[in-house]
Amino acid sequence: MLRLEGVHWDLEIGAVAEMIYHKKPDNPPAVPFKKIPGYPEDFTVLSGAMNSSRRLVITFRFDDPSGYLDVVEAYRNRVEDFEMINPVGVKEGPILENVDRDDDVDFYKIPAPFFHEEDGGLYIPTGYLVIMQDKHNDWVNHGTYHVKIRDKNIVGLWMSPGKHGAMIKENCLRKVRTTRY
Repeated sequence: MLRLEGVHWDLEIGAVAEMIYHKKPDNPPAVPFKKIPGYPEDFTVLSGAMNSSRRLVITFRFDDPSGYLDVVEAYRNRVEDFEMINPVGVKEGPILENVDRDDDVDFYKIPAPFFHEEDGGLYIPTGYLVIMQDKHNDWVNHGTYHVKIRDKNIVGLWMSPGKHGAMIKENCLRKVRTTRY
């Protein structure tokens, strides 16, 4: 596996990732960037985690594909007949081991690369899940969105118009606008 160390977060990670993917566009490798200058040595940025059919089928537990269209078809089939799994509340677990609240929140401690010169800032890579709830009707959505760090504890989300996250945002803003006056 290709593993790169010492690649700087400021434009270098983005440039190296682009070069690698242009070299092998049909099956680019996943590339872990380690020992990123300015961050603790155990922090890693993984680029291209799901940029190949093989890694997608492993992630989604599909049968081996002969190409990308097989992955798309398998995903469509799964979405048509999935069953919801009820959540189970827990008092402890790995997800609760790293919790920051209030003034302890610091997005700058996450190695968020500056990928391209015209990006306008640092973006947290998209291997995460944003969970949001519309408090007015208990609708819960989860998705991956472009997350831009705006300040130590403020981020902005880009949610494409028409997507569920954007619909929840608009519904909440509509309720705020109508209840303020």
